[in-house]
Amino acid sequence: VAAALKAKASETVLGEDGQPLVADCTLDNKSYDDSPLDKLLLSIFRNLVTTNTGGVKSDIPGIEGLLAQGRQYMTQELP
Repeated sequence: VAAALKAKASETVLGEDGQPLVADCTLDNKSYDDSPLDKLLLSIFRNLVTTNTGGVKSDIPGIEGLLAQGRQYMTQELP
């Protein structure tokens, strides 16, 4: 596996303008379980985000809910 990654990393990939780019790599999917501390800190941060964005919130739990809050905030119409 390491040899295949080295071989792939040594390939030169060019962008539309002919500039060299970093080749894509493949990573194994990883699962992540939130610890109770992670959940507490994320909850506190999401409440701060809600307070400081004029009430933007999401019912989606976890980090995906935080991403949804950010998406909603960034796509809302400006006054």
